[in-house]
This record gives sequence, C-alpha cells and structure tokens, in this order.
Amino acid sequence: MITFLVALAFASQAWGDPKQEAEAFFRPFEVQEIVVSPDGSYLARWIHRDSWHRVSVHHRSGASRDRVVFMEVPIRSLAWADDDTLLVSYGRPSNEPFTHLIDLSVRREQVHPVDRSLGAEGQVVHPLPNEPGKILFSPARDAASVYKLDLSVPKPAAVDLDALPKVAALEESATLWVTDSEGDVRAALSVTEDDSPVVKLWYRESAAADWRVVKSSSPDDFDIRPLTFTRQGRMLVVSDRGRDTYALYKFNPKSDELTDLVYEHPTAQIVAVVFDYDYVDLLGVVYFEGGIRKYHYFSDAYRRYATTLEGRFSQPQHVEITGVSRDRRSLGLLVAGPRHPGEFFWFEAESGRMQPMGHAAPWLSEEDLAPVRTFRTDSGDGPQVEAFLTVPDGHELPPLVVMPHGGPIGVRHERGFDAEAQYLAAAGFAVLKVNYRGSSGYGKAHVEGGKRQWGSGIEDDVDAAIRYVLERRWVDDRRICIVGASYGGYSALMSAIRWPERFRCVGTVAGVTDIALMFNSSDFSLNDWSRKEFAEIVGDPNQDYEALRAASPVYRAHEIRVPVFIAHGEFDRRVDIEHALRLRAILDLYERSYEWMMLSNAGHGFIDLEQQVDFYEKLRAFLERHLGDLDSGGFRDHD
Repeated sequence: MITFLVALAFASQAWGDPKQEAEAFFRPFEVQEIVVSPDGSYLARWIHRDSWHRVSVHHRSGASRDRVVFMEVPIRSLAWADDDTLLVSYGRPSNEPFTHLIDLSVRREQVHPVDRSLGAEGQVVHPLPNEPGKILFSPARDAASVYKLDLSVPKPAAVDLDALPKVAALEESATLWVTDSEGDVRAALSVTEDDSPVVKLWYRESAAADWRVVKSSSPDDFDIRPLTFTRQGRMLVVSDRGRDTYALYKFNPKSDELTDLVYEHPTAQIVAVVFDYDYVDLLGVVYFEGGIRKYHYFSDAYRRYATTLEGRFSQPQHVEITGVSRDRRSLGLLVAGPRHPGEFFWFEAESGRMQPMGHAAPWLSEEDLAPVRTFRTDSGDGPQVEAFLTVPDGHELPPLVVMPHGGPIGVRHERGFDAEAQYLAAAGFAVLKVNYRGSSGYGKAHVEGGKRQWGSGIEDDVDAAIRYVLERRWVDDRRICIVGASYGGYSALMSAIRWPERFRCVGTVAGVTDIALMFNSSDFSLNDWSRKEFAEIVGDPNQDYEALRAASPVYRAHEIRVPVFIAHGEFDRRVDIEHALRLRAILDLYERSYEWMMLSNAGHGFIDLEQQVDFYEKLRAFLERHLGDLDSGGFRDHD
C-alpha cells in the first residue's frame, strides 16, 4: 500500500490493497437495468456479476424470482414485446446499432423461460406491445427494410427474410426508423457513407404510401431529430433551428417547417426524452441543472410522481423512470447521484409501495464517496463555464488533480457518480472537471465556441476554473497535477506548457501531441469529409500549419518542466501511438522526467477491467510521488 501523508492514508482500512480498491470503483455495475411489463405484473432485471450476465424476471407478488438468462456474452438492453414476452438484446460492443436477440416467454403461473434466439443480427424497430407476440425488426443484412416477426413461431437456425412480411423498404440503409401510434413505419433517417455524407429524412403519409425524401443536408446542417408521431399523426422532433438550445416541436415534413413549440426550457438544453410503454407518447424531457439530470413531465400525474419520489431521497439526486406499465401506475425507477452509483426500485403509484430491486454498486456506500461541488465562473473573454469539484472528506487542503475531458467538441462532464473522480478522492485528492467551451448541453454557441481553440481558449476556460478554486482556498495550491485522456491528454500537456509554475506533474492518456499528424494517421482521416470536419475544429493543415505546430505539445515538449505520465494504447486508431512515441523521444532528447505505460492490445480505451485497474494503480502511485512531498496546509497568495 502506497501512502504519502497521514492525511492521505485510508485504503488499507477500507479495501485491503490498492488493486482491490481500484476494482471496487471501476468494476461494472451489478444491476444494470430494470423494465416493467406492459400490464405491470412483471419486472425484468439485468445483472452483471463477475464475467456473467444474467436476466431475472420477478412477479409483483414477490413469489417469482427465477434466473432466465445466464451468459458470458454481454447483454445490451431489455424490452418487453408484450405482457408475456421479454426481448433480450446481446452482442459484443460495436459502433453499430445492431445486436442479436433472444425472446423469453413468461408463463402466468410461473416464470418459465423459453429461450428462442431469433437467429439474426439487427435492431428492434418497435416492440409492438399492442400486438402480442409480434415485433418490428430491421436485420443487419438488410438494413434498408423492416420486417414483422411473429415470436410465437418456432425459429430456424437463421431467420428466412423471404418468408416474413416486409412492412417498410427504402433505397438506402436506415440508421433510424420512426413509427406512428398504430405501429406503422412512417419516417426514417439514412446517411450516405462516402466522402461527402448526406443525411436524408424519408417520409410517407401512410403504410401504403410511397416513400420520398423530404429533407436532405450535410450532417452539420441537419437540424432536426425525429422522435415519434402523436396520436393525431403529427411528427414530433427536437430542433435547435433558429435558436441556441434544442427544444421540442411538432414538425411538418412536407414543408420542412417547425409548426408548434411543445416545450422549451428557459435556460437548459433538452438532452433526452422519456417515452411511455408503447414508445408513442412522450412522458417528458431531460435536461441538466447544476450537472444533475432533471426531468420535466408533461402530465400532472407524472409531475406528482416526480415530486413525491424526489422528496423521498436526499439531494442532489436524480430519479429516472426506466420503464412504465400500460396504465402508468407501475414504474421502474433508478435513483442516483454523485455519492450514489444507483439503486433500482419497483414503484406502485396507487399504494406508494417502493420495492427495492438492487444496487448498481452494493459494495460502495455513501460513506465511501466524496461530495461534489458545482460552480460557474467567467473565463475572461470566453463563456461562463460550469465545473465540478470532488473533495475528499476530512482533508482541509487536499492536493488537486485537474482532469479535462476528451472530445473536445460535443462531450461533457456530469455531476453524477464518477468512478474516476471518486477513486482519486478516496486516495485523498480533490478532482476538478470543467465543461469548457465546446462541451455539449449548454447550447449551440457553447459548442461552436470550442472550435479552433485548441491550446488557447479551451485551456483558458480550464485555467479559469482552477483559479476559482484556488481563490477560495479549497485545495493546496502547491500540489496540483493535470491529467487527461485523448483531447484531455493534449489539454493537460498544453496547460503544463502554458502555466509551468502551476503544476507539479502532468499525465496524458492516448493524448494528441501533434495536431497535424491527426490528418493522416487517425481513423477520421480516411475520407475527405472527416478531414474537412477536423479542419473546421482545429484549422487547415496546409494554410495554418505553423499555428498547428505552435499548438502541438511535441514541438514544445522542452518547455515541460515537470514529470510526465504517458499511457497509450498499442493499437489506437483514433490517436495513433506515434503521438506518444514522438513525445517520449523529445522528452528523452531534453532529458525530461517521464513514466511510460504501454496499454497492450488496447485501442482508444481499455480492453478490460484488469488493464483499467492496472492503469489507475500506476496513475495513483505517480500522483502520490509528485503531490505528496510537501507539508499540507500551505497556501500562496494569487493575483
């Protein structure tokens, strides 16, 4: 066990050894998902324990508690097709929306699974809960079509598409299908996969009508996201057309007009929506407030539910509806927050009964986790930025680890449970995470403001948040390190270059060190459109080469005066390992101090829990060596 000050020693009492401690924070959640059957009689749970995935089905009486699926292949989602049939999607992680399926028939008197693999890879377009035993399915081998599957018919080894009724067919593969309240497929999105991708919205008046393209543009200019159709046949979309944040509208596909504004938040951006059991009616929308997910429900009943439920739990928490019955009286709930990885409940609205259905991380208690402060601060000539500071309990002036997020465009930190921040806080470090310009969730202008700000405006935002924390003397200003992954690793290096007296060490994980190199060695350099998109974010490598060079850490590595921790995936396709090798070579040339960690067989991320745990053990030891050699309690005055 590595400790460096009495004020920072803790883990031998709580976990026994560093590896056990890291595993406690980074192991997969145990209960992953719960969903309620349409009639409210059953609830299905997805549990991940050790390397096994399990689905169990429970009766509302509590009598039935049988295992129905037990597999090593990762489960991806659960959905009820009808009152008696549960769909289990499974498959190895990929960038595609397609997965394999198992349907499980649940008999009334006893939970009894009938494991019927569909024998096909694809995506469920709609579970058709009002048509028992049937679903709409788009197979991977024919992604331009939707078929109706009868789950009551025994399946052969592979689904024979020619024998199935085809209910929709486009000229191009679809990435999204949208059904109306009758279960008819009425809209779809497709994206051409070439050097100049085009997003198309397909629409038809009815299931018998012809398809036509009613909207077509580049991905950047496509300003609506279709959701569903109302029971009156009106399309619902979210859009930021002519405004800074996404709002909910009714949309006329014939004229490409946003007709009626259904909901807008006065300050926040809609980031998700909540559907009813039948995936037709919208129950509400999701937005962030103080970094916590908040919900606006459209019906008085659901607003009462939300008020009742939130009153039962300490703040800050978010209460998420994970599933709802047909009569809206039986709900699956997830309650989570910064010090609460998540607990699931089966809620009966009429009786008020709240039946616990398991914890996401039962091995972690609130006492194991640190509180999280949220604040906003101005960034000079830039925008106001929101940041989150995780502060270990019992430490008056802890050392600080600053952790810029990746991206940098369209990514954000949340104020929910953060395993990385909590792990480091448990070791005695305060952790600062900043939603700098370019981060999502704050509107279009905030996102656009992050473009061409590598090594400048973005890092100014991070620095503004650091100064805010230092001015309030929440941390020891003599013990600060900055660490990040991907763009965050780049940001960490550039911050150490720009403010050499501020940091005692710096860490980069899969970090960009040569911006121009990204144009010919990254996975998004494979076509002209991706290179053009990246040029809009960082600058043109031909016209702006000198500026890109000046903003690249590898050409300024001699300015780094503090120890560097470098970790990189051996087969990273997003940020080639050449970035790390070049940085290491320059640090060797100038005899700078660094530590090197090759992530074997990894790409732009960890390959498994063991590798992740090994990485965080090494990172923690690095931080302890470089932030733990000063007496605590000191503080310098800052301008």
